[in-house]
Amino acid sequence: MSTALCLEILTPDHVIVREEIGDVVAIGEDGEFGVLKDHAHMVARLMPGEVCYHTLDGAAHRLVVSDGVAYVSNNRVSLLVGAAERLEEIDVARAVAALHRADERLQHEHSERDLDVTRAELALRRALVRIDFANRAPAARRH
Repeated sequence: MSTALCLEILTPDHVIVREEIGDVVAIGEDGEFGVLKDHAHMVARLMPGEVCYHTLDGAAHRLVVSDGVAYVSNNRVSLLVGAAERLEEIDVARAVAALHRADERLQHEHSERDLDVTRAELALRRALVRIDFANRAPAARRH
């Protein structure tokens, strides 16, 4: 009897992760959630944030993802996200620039037609998550 889950982290153009794991933790609309083997079927909205999972050898792996959807069914966890990055892939300077752009959009007076506030808030959160994730690691890349 297998003790594994199959984890897939997918973006529109790449398979980021596809492997057997012991557990995974992600951030949903209602907060952080974890999945172990034999978890109940579930669909959850993912928020920008960190995903941590452990492979069967116990090694911890971390990525940062954009918003998306999590599907859990029959010991398979599928995270369908707009973007996913490992620490070494994060360009901190680019994330800081995105943070400033999103903040500027939210600070200026715009009509609803000119600005999708929800989209700007998500962009702001994505940038903050990427910067925080990169800055917490000792070997963070700074471009």
